[in-house]
Amino acid sequence: MASWMHFIGKGYYSINKFVKEAKRYGITRRVSLTGAGACNMSWGDEVICLQKEPGLKSYSVICEFPITRFVGITEAARNILSEACKVEQTDEEPQVVERECGSYETVGSYVIDAKLSDAAKMLKKAREDGIDVGKVMVGCYAWEIKFYEKPYPKVGGFTQNQGFRAYNREKFMADLFEKKAKGQRLVLQGTYYTKAGDLSDGEGIVAVVKDYLRIEEINRIEKAKAVLKKAGVITNGQLELL
Repeated sequence: MASWMHFIGKGYYSINKFVKEAKRYGITRRVSLTGAGACNMSWGDEVICLQKEPGLKSYSVICEFPITRFVGITEAARNILSEACKVEQTDEEPQVVERECGSYETVGSYVIDAKLSDAAKMLKKAREDGIDVGKVMVGCYAWEIKFYEKPYPKVGGFTQNQGFRAYNREKFMADLFEKKAKGQRLVLQGTYYTKAGDLSDGEGIVAVVKDYLRIEEINRIEKAKAVLKKAGVITNGQLELL
């Protein structure tokens, strides 16, 4: 398995907002199907979430979570996975998820008996063939998250990047333990770069969603509604139908 660093952008979230939302919905983060993305991930991979706080050069480590869910796929994508893998529907209820960065509704969750990397490669091939496989995300349930306490451990010596970056978890945890044992400030310096580990077997949860809109899309829709209402083109009753 591999360990990953993932940076939380300040455009949508403060640390407090991110923690509050994670405790309510769990974590789901957009992921590429290529590069340092789902094609190179395994069920159970550990992810630490970081954000640079105002006035600091280092990044605060907010929490860590195991990758147990593959969320955001379309019904067409689920059908593709079902043809190649054992996929069984769970008894999870549909859920409307409204995050700071966007919203969506889960319409079905399924246990999939396949490597996460294999599922991602199938969807990558389908996307290349012109099939809409969705805006895929990896994440976990709320109860699977380990939240760090304030003052947050901090890591410096590198530049933030989008997506996921493999890191040396053993070295990171060893350095953190040493700082704690010596009663020193929990500020670590080092990139902790490494390559992704071996891909593991196992099973996880895939979730089909509908009406996935990023916050930018939601804002554009609401702005358009406001313009149409002001122009008298639509009424309040018609607004509710849009």
